[in-house]
Amino acid sequence: MTNLTDLLYEATDGDPNRALDPAELVREGHRRVSRRRGLVAVGSVVAAVLVIVGAAGWLSGMSTDSEPPPGNGQPPVAGGDSHTKQVEVSRAEVERRCTTVWRNFYGPGIPPIELSKDDLGPWFEGDEVKVANWSDFDYAPLEEPLYGDDCVVPQAGLEDTAGTVELPLPTSDDEAGVRTTCGGWLGTDFSDWQVVAADSHDGRLAALLRSPDERLANCQLDSWYMNDRGVVDLDKLYADPYSGNIPFVEFTTEAELRGDNAGFDDYQVHPSFQLGCQREPPGQWVADCLGVGWLSGPEPATRIVITDVTGAEHEIPVVDHWWAFAGTVINHAAIPEGGCPPPPNVCDGSPGELHFTVYAADGTILAEYDEDKDLPLIT
Repeated sequence: MTNLTDLLYEATDGDPNRALDPAELVREGHRRVSRRRGLVAVGSVVAAVLVIVGAAGWLSGMSTDSEPPPGNGQPPVAGGDSHTKQVEVSRAEVERRCTTVWRNFYGPGIPPIELSKDDLGPWFEGDEVKVANWSDFDYAPLEEPLYGDDCVVPQAGLEDTAGTVELPLPTSDDEAGVRTTCGGWLGTDFSDWQVVAADSHDGRLAALLRSPDERLANCQLDSWYMNDRGVVDLDKLYADPYSGNIPFVEFTTEAELRGDNAGFDDYQVHPSFQLGCQREPPGQWVADCLGVGWLSGPEPATRIVITDVTGAEHEIPVVDHWWAFAGTVINHAAIPEGGCPPPPNVCDGSPGELHFTVYAADGTILAEYDEDKDLPLIT
């Protein structure tokens, strides 16, 4: 169960000496946890995270965060950041473009955004910058910004549609459509990016893309909360925050995605933390999943097969360790009505009974395990 200690750990990247004031620590931890799990905070920063994680049972989704530029006036090092074309942008232009993006997210009533006076730049297209005056805005019906207090600086001319998608979402075999849709959400031209892995199902799209200079983008889009304009309907989300996934696309790195496998054995993927499966307790339920990730292990795997409680098999292709999944599984778990209780209580329900089999190219089984017996229960 997430608590304040977990939030602070998330906020500091595990570094207790990181120089952040307490309020910023909580905000940053909340942002990372809620975005990684695909959930929205609808109450106070800490309380909302605790309530949402407890009610959801399974955690949902994952994401990563791009690090800020070096700040020394030098171009960034390729592959270690989110810069797209290394095009420098002025402060005024960053604020103008990000104001457009935030108005796409939260409506035309959002005032012009401002960067912190301590942020001296330089700024580049693709940078993740902090919005200094985020707490002055009205996000009704939400009490906090859905995507945290940052903004990814769009490329010139692409800011007007950033944070929106044209529905219906493309199928996973439409690589041009995947590039256009995922790049459009970030306001970035992905036309020369490789689609490493992709999956689509029932109005959901999961994809991992790689640029020619080895940058990665994690694309997880769900049309459940999107209205006919291709933006998130905040009222629908607020009224029913567990039926769908919060759509997002972000720059990431191989190290960050591989790090999400830390703590699990080789060839294991966790259905909540990595596959992003959601559900409503108790009993048997349908779990919509949306995730992208890295499969660890010394031998190359080519596919993961998930067998759900009905006996149905769901195949996930693995390409050079990478996979994407936007499937729907049927599972059941003995989680109490309303989810696991808050700390210091312990939730003793089973996380579910999915069966996983990982195969090599020649059909050899590299790993086989049951969710309810061999995977740690994350609550």
